[in-house]
Amino acid sequence: MQDDDTTTMARWTTAVLLVMSTGLGSTGCVLVMPQERQYLSMPEMTPATDTLEDMFHAHIEAARRAATNGHGGGGGGCGCG
Repeated sequence: MQDDDTTTMARWTTAVLLVMSTGLGSTGCVLVMPQERQYLSMPEMTPATDTLEDMFHAHIEAARRAATNGHGGGGGGCGCG
């Protein structure tokens, strides 16, 4: 009777893993047609909802880029200024 329970549990586990991997794999990619891209570029689709926060992050990113002197080297770029 022990072998029957083990086989049933193995089949159950395999079935659950198969369903989960199929579900996760099918949500990964989507084909966006050129005529649908206009909706993705709308302002409502941007993740930043706070304009002040967006300006802050843009300032930090600009400071990081300026700290490399355009040569790709390292630098601080803390953005304090």
